[in-house]
Amino acid sequence: MMEAGLDEITLSTHGIRRETYERMMKGASFETFHRTLSTIVEMKQKYGKTKPAVRINYTVNPDNLPELHNFFDQYSRYGVTTLQVRPMFNVGTTAYEHRDLAAYDQEYNKIIDFLISECRRKGILLLANKRDPTYRYNNKFAVVYDKAVFRYIGPDVVWRDGFDFTSETYRDHMSRIGYRRELLKYVFKGRWAAFKQQRSRLLATVLLMGCPELSIVMLKSNFQQRRDDVIAGQ
Repeated sequence: MMEAGLDEITLSTHGIRRETYERMMKGASFETFHRTLSTIVEMKQKYGKTKPAVRINYTVNPDNLPELHNFFDQYSRYGVTTLQVRPMFNVGTTAYEHRDLAAYDQEYNKIIDFLISECRRKGILLLANKRDPTYRYNNKFAVVYDKAVFRYIGPDVVWRDGFDFTSETYRDHMSRIGYRRELLKYVFKGRWAAFKQQRSRLLATVLLMGCPELSIVMLKSNFQQRRDDVIAGQ
């Protein structure tokens, strides 16, 4: 894989301690996981390579949140370049139900702040959700992740209905369904929604500043756009 130019390997863990890791990841071996990481380090040293980079994906939930503070006690020696902390959410069938972090907001944010400081000091890229870790709010830009990034693979399905990986390559399937056009549609839709939201905020600011003339012009503009949207069937 190194000779082929592999840039990054992503490995997932649900715990820092053996007990948590093997309880959360049924059938997985804590020793095998760490042996794999050690092998990557050894092979890179043997062949004088800096890649593949190692990304650790830590799926956080109420049961493994406290030990996330000790992440570097276990993983500093593996040359991790990216740490991704992902609050758990349901992307498929799973027996684990204790996902809700709502009652742990303060603890979660405190640990994330610690990780921000440590990752900055160690030169590690940290990807973490501080804005909405419990997924309480709709994110209009999530469509980019859903349509362009996320590919679910399970026992009964690979990605989406209509895609048979045994008879068609991923690239051929994308070409056949016109995927690029579909993706651009969602991108432009998201950008237009963001523009309208920004304009509404600007209007509210103008009203608060007491500029009636400009407010009337912007209200007319908003009304005109809403009428155009209705005519266009949006």
